[in-house]
Amino acid sequence: MKKFIYIILSTISIFVISCKMEPKMSVNTKITKLLQDTANNDRAKWDLEQLEHYNNICKVIGLNKLEDGSDSLEVRIWKQFSVFGMATDEEIYCIKIIDSTYMLSFYRVYCTHETYDENGNYNKWNAFKDPKLDSFKAISKTVHADKFKDIDLNKIWNIKSQSELKISDSIGFTDGTVTSIEIANKSKYKLIRHHVAHSYYRVTKNIEIKKYMDMRDKILLYFFQNRVYDLMN
Repeated sequence: MKKFIYIILSTISIFVISCKMEPKMSVNTKITKLLQDTANNDRAKWDLEQLEHYNNICKVIGLNKLEDGSDSLEVRIWKQFSVFGMATDEEIYCIKIIDSTYMLSFYRVYCTHETYDENGNYNKWNAFKDPKLDSFKAISKTVHADKFKDIDLNKIWNIKSQSELKISDSIGFTDGTVTSIEIANKSKYKLIRHHVAHSYYRVTKNIEIKKYMDMRDKILLYFFQNRVYDLMN
């Protein structure tokens, strides 16, 4: 009996020791998504539709979804080229901070438009929600952080999406370019979407729209200065 108890106690001791020696597993923290409530907010609903479109584009070209977070600060600017919502071609300008360097990546995505299929037949599939790829171009370049010393990307967290602003429903435009900024890190994600921001600013003079345009244009300028854009045309 004593021998049996000794064996049990020894087994327990080994189990406890082995548990203490087991390395602690990292716990995946839940990403906080800074998106607007869609209740009584059509522009917030459009944000989600736009995000679905972006995520599907990422899936098609093999790019990670920022909505899932990023292991380091990552920013993307999207420019959608639209003709009454039918065309869904995109330009994507990506910045990822890696230690003391900035990885700049540019994508030009050419999607199949929903008016005709490859055989010239009219089809009714939704090219926005289910984008199909004709082709895409990509270029990347690594630059030192010193080139970005006069821009603070963390300020993007405080920039407001169009859906956050008090804009009368009587103000609207039927077509034009949608641009967005996505930003993510290990713990949070935000989408800042604006439809023809310059037109809304011209009508409303809303300073928050200007802050968005200024940040967007400043980032795009870095891409042009470093020649990270569509050089292949």
